[in-house]
Amino acid sequence: MSSAAQTEIDRVFSCSANKADNFTILGLEIESCEFADIAKKYRRIVVLIHPDKCKLPRAADAFTIVEKAYRAIPDEGILQRLKVAFQKKKEREEKLRAEAEKRAAGGGAASGGRAGASSSGIVDDGLSKEERLAKMKAAAREDEYLEAARRAQEAALKKARHEKKQEEDAAMSAALRRQIDEEKNLQLF
Repeated sequence: MSSAAQTEIDRVFSCSANKADNFTILGLEIESCEFADIAKKYRRIVVLIHPDKCKLPRAADAFTIVEKAYRAIPDEGILQRLKVAFQKKKEREEKLRAEAEKRAAGGGAASGGRAGASSSGIVDDGLSKEERLAKMKAAAREDEYLEAARRAQEAALKKARHEKKQEEDAAMSAALRRQIDEEKNLQLF
Protein backbone atom coordinates (compact mmCIF):
# COMPACT_ATOMS: atom_id res chain seq x y z
CA MET A 1 0.00 0.00 0.00
CA SER A 2 2.92 2.30 0.68
CA SER A 3 4.01 2.45 -2.95
CA ALA A 4 0.42 3.04 -4.12
CA ALA A 5 0.07 5.81 -1.56
CA GLN A 6 3.39 7.36 -2.60
CA THR A 7 2.37 7.20 -6.25
CA GLU A 8 -0.92 8.93 -5.45
CA ILE A 9 0.82 11.60 -3.35
CA ASP A 10 3.27 12.27 -6.20
CA ARG A 11 0.38 12.49 -8.71
CA VAL A 12 -1.51 14.96 -6.52
CA PHE A 13 1.54 17.17 -6.06
CA SER A 14 2.28 17.02 -9.79
CA CYS A 15 -1.28 18.16 -10.55
CA SER A 16 -1.04 20.90 -7.95
CA ALA A 17 2.33 22.12 -9.26
CA ASN A 18 0.89 22.33 -12.77
CA LYS A 19 -2.10 24.30 -11.47
CA ALA A 20 -4.44 21.58 -12.68
CA ASP A 21 -8.19 21.88 -12.26
CA ASN A 22 -10.07 20.06 -9.50
CA PHE A 23 -11.12 17.26 -11.85
CA THR A 24 -7.53 16.46 -12.74
CA ILE A 25 -6.53 16.48 -9.08
CA LEU A 26 -9.32 13.98 -8.39
CA GLY A 27 -8.32 11.95 -11.46
CA LEU A 28 -11.62 12.49 -13.32
CA GLU A 29 -12.54 13.39 -16.89
CA ILE A 30 -14.82 16.45 -16.74
CA GLU A 31 -16.81 15.51 -19.84
CA SER A 32 -17.83 12.07 -18.61
CA CYS A 33 -17.91 12.26 -14.82
CA GLU A 34 -21.13 12.25 -12.83
CA PHE A 35 -21.63 13.75 -9.39
CA ALA A 36 -21.53 10.31 -7.73
CA ASP A 37 -18.15 9.63 -9.39
CA ILE A 38 -16.62 12.58 -7.56
CA ALA A 39 -17.37 11.17 -4.10
CA LYS A 40 -16.27 7.66 -5.11
CA LYS A 41 -12.95 8.85 -6.49
CA TYR A 42 -12.39 11.11 -3.48
CA ARG A 43 -12.94 8.19 -1.08
CA ARG A 44 -10.54 5.97 -3.06
CA ILE A 45 -7.82 8.60 -2.89
CA VAL A 46 -8.44 9.41 0.78
CA VAL A 47 -8.16 5.73 1.75
CA LEU A 48 -4.62 5.83 0.38
CA ILE A 49 -3.36 9.20 1.61
CA HIS A 50 -5.35 10.15 4.73
CA PRO A 51 -2.80 11.38 7.29
CA ASP A 52 -4.29 9.15 10.02
CA LYS A 53 -3.67 6.05 7.87
CA CYS A 54 -0.64 7.04 5.80
CA LYS A 55 2.53 8.08 7.60
CA LEU A 56 4.43 9.01 4.45
CA PRO A 57 5.90 12.49 4.24
CA ARG A 58 3.65 15.04 2.52
CA ALA A 59 0.56 12.81 2.96
CA ALA A 60 -1.19 15.50 5.00
CA ASP A 61 -0.45 18.14 2.36
CA ALA A 62 -1.66 15.90 -0.46
CA PHE A 63 -4.79 15.13 1.53
CA THR A 64 -5.45 18.87 1.94
CA ILE A 65 -5.11 19.44 -1.81
CA VAL A 66 -7.50 16.58 -2.61
CA GLU A 67 -9.97 17.73 0.02
CA LYS A 68 -10.02 21.28 -1.39
CA ALA A 69 -10.60 19.89 -4.89
CA TYR A 70 -13.46 17.73 -3.60
CA ARG A 71 -15.10 20.55 -1.66
CA ALA A 72 -14.91 22.87 -4.68
CA ILE A 73 -17.59 20.74 -6.38
CA PRO A 74 -20.23 20.52 -3.60
CA ASP A 75 -23.32 19.79 -5.68
CA GLU A 76 -24.75 18.79 -9.04
CA GLY A 77 -25.47 22.43 -10.02
CA ILE A 78 -21.85 23.51 -9.74
CA LEU A 79 -20.73 20.37 -11.57
CA GLN A 80 -23.04 21.23 -14.46
CA ARG A 81 -21.81 24.85 -14.56
CA LEU A 82 -18.21 23.67 -14.61
CA LYS A 83 -19.01 21.26 -17.43
CA VAL A 84 -20.64 24.06 -19.44
CA ALA A 85 -17.69 26.39 -18.82
CA PHE A 86 -15.25 23.65 -19.79
CA GLN A 87 -17.20 22.90 -22.96
CA LYS A 88 -17.27 26.59 -23.95
CA LYS A 89 -13.56 26.90 -23.30
CA LYS A 90 -12.89 23.77 -25.37
CA GLU A 91 -15.05 25.12 -28.22
CA ARG A 92 -13.20 28.47 -28.15
CA GLU A 93 -9.84 26.70 -28.25
CA GLU A 94 -10.97 24.47 -31.14
CA LYS A 95 -12.28 27.49 -33.03
CA LEU A 96 -9.02 29.38 -32.54
CA ARG A 97 -7.02 26.30 -33.57
CA ALA A 98 -9.15 25.86 -36.70
CA GLU A 99 -8.73 29.54 -37.58
CA ALA A 100 -4.97 29.28 -37.10
CA GLU A 101 -4.81 26.18 -39.31
CA LYS A 102 -6.98 27.92 -41.90
CA ARG A 103 -4.66 30.94 -41.92
CA ALA A 104 -1.60 28.71 -42.12
CA ALA A 105 -3.09 26.78 -45.03
CA GLY A 106 -4.19 30.05 -46.68
CA GLY A 107 -0.65 31.01 -47.52
CA GLY A 108 0.37 33.35 -44.73
CA ALA A 109 2.24 36.26 -46.34
CA ALA A 110 0.80 35.47 -49.78
CA SER A 111 -2.54 36.90 -48.68
CA GLY A 112 -1.11 40.40 -48.47
CA GLY A 113 0.43 40.06 -45.05
CA ARG A 114 -2.89 39.94 -43.15
CA ALA A 115 -2.33 36.46 -41.70
CA GLY A 116 0.27 35.76 -39.08
CA ALA A 117 1.28 37.72 -36.05
CA SER A 118 0.69 41.43 -35.72
CA SER A 119 3.25 43.79 -34.27
CA SER A 120 1.66 43.42 -30.83
CA GLY A 121 2.19 39.64 -30.85
CA ILE A 122 -1.52 38.88 -31.16
CA VAL A 123 -2.48 36.53 -33.97
CA ASP A 124 -4.26 38.46 -36.69
CA ASP A 125 -7.44 36.56 -37.54
CA GLY A 126 -8.65 38.96 -40.22
CA LEU A 127 -10.65 41.03 -37.73
CA SER A 128 -10.16 44.71 -37.16
CA LYS A 129 -8.55 45.84 -33.95
CA GLU A 130 -11.95 46.91 -32.56
CA GLU A 131 -13.54 43.57 -33.45
CA ARG A 132 -10.70 41.66 -31.79
CA LEU A 133 -11.01 43.85 -28.70
CA ALA A 134 -14.78 43.32 -28.58
CA LYS A 135 -14.26 39.57 -28.94
CA MET A 136 -11.72 39.51 -26.11
CA LYS A 137 -13.99 41.61 -23.89
CA ALA A 138 -16.94 39.28 -24.55
CA ALA A 139 -14.83 36.26 -23.59
CA ALA A 140 -13.64 38.06 -20.45
CA ARG A 141 -17.24 38.97 -19.52
CA GLU A 142 -18.29 35.36 -19.97
CA ASP A 143 -15.46 34.18 -17.73
CA GLU A 144 -16.36 36.83 -15.14
CA TYR A 145 -20.00 35.73 -15.22
CA LEU A 146 -19.05 32.10 -14.62
CA GLU A 147 -16.72 33.11 -11.79
CA ALA A 148 -19.44 35.30 -10.23
CA ALA A 149 -21.92 32.42 -10.43
CA ARG A 150 -19.40 30.11 -8.76
CA ARG A 151 -18.74 32.64 -6.01
CA ALA A 152 -22.46 33.21 -5.44
CA GLN A 153 -22.99 29.46 -5.11
CA GLU A 154 -20.04 29.24 -2.76
CA ALA A 155 -21.43 32.11 -0.62
CA ALA A 156 -24.86 30.49 -0.49
CA LEU A 157 -23.32 27.22 0.65
CA LYS A 158 -21.22 29.00 3.26
CA LYS A 159 -24.29 30.83 4.56
CA ALA A 160 -26.29 27.59 4.70
CA ARG A 161 -23.47 25.86 6.62
CA HIS A 162 -23.27 28.80 9.03
CA GLU A 163 -27.02 28.77 9.64
CA LYS A 164 -26.98 25.01 10.17
CA LYS A 165 -24.13 25.35 12.67
CA GLN A 166 -26.04 28.05 14.54
CA GLU A 167 -29.11 25.80 14.70
CA GLU A 168 -27.00 22.89 15.94
CA ASP A 169 -25.36 25.13 18.57
CA ALA A 170 -28.76 26.38 19.73
CA ALA A 171 -30.07 22.80 19.96
CA MET A 172 -26.97 21.72 21.93
CA SER A 173 -27.36 24.68 24.25
CA ALA A 174 -31.04 23.87 24.85
CA ALA A 175 -30.22 20.21 25.50
CA LEU A 176 -27.49 21.22 27.93
CA ARG A 177 -29.89 23.56 29.76
CA ARG A 178 -32.46 20.74 30.00
CA GLN A 179 -29.84 18.39 31.44
CA ILE A 180 -28.76 20.99 34.00
CA ASP A 181 -32.39 21.62 34.99
CA GLU A 182 -33.04 17.88 35.30
CA GLU A 183 -29.94 17.49 37.47
CA LYS A 184 -31.09 20.36 39.72
CA ASN A 185 -34.54 18.75 40.03
CA LEU A 186 -32.95 15.43 40.99
CA GLN A 187 -30.80 17.13 43.64
CA LEU A 188 -33.92 18.61 45.23
CA PHE A 189 -35.19 15.14 46.16
